[in-house]
Amino acid sequence: MASINKIIVSQENLENPIQLINDLTWFVNIKHPNQKLYNNPNVHPDLAMAYTLSFYATQITSAGFFKAVYDLEKAAVNNKQIQNGLERIAAEEQLIIFKERTVLVTSLSYVDLELYFNKNIGQDTPYPILEDDISEKVSKQVTQILGKWISKHPDLKIISDKAYRLLLKEK
Repeated sequence: MASINKIIVSQENLENPIQLINDLTWFVNIKHPNQKLYNNPNVHPDLAMAYTLSFYATQITSAGFFKAVYDLEKAAVNNKQIQNGLERIAAEEQLIIFKERTVLVTSLSYVDLELYFNKNIGQDTPYPILEDDISEKVSKQVTQILGKWISKHPDLKIISDKAYRLLLKEK
């Protein structure tokens, strides 16, 4: 596969930041399954960054922020990549939240984190600060900011929905 110097998106979803990011995620999953994305000559660096931020946003919605940070480290998604991505798309408020909570998670011992994440439902947590409800809000904000950022990217290539579907089918 040749080097990718464009971020390809469907015209149909250009105005919807969330759907635009969903498209990019599908593109990466179909065209680059199980591949290392960073420093890959076949993947535009900002596509790799967008995919990582999308993955982060999904994880914090489904698992909560602290569990997501913990799981992402185990999944070899470097928190520095997330931080750099948030900086690149100018998501300042979300970056502050990410940094604050990452410091807290990384300050706890592995044993403490395991105890917290494996506690029984309804059991009091030893770390009430880990119980917050901002994950969904931050996830939506990151996705919105990322979608708007990508839609103005200088390397964006907009193609018809039909051409996009055909591209996804190509091997």
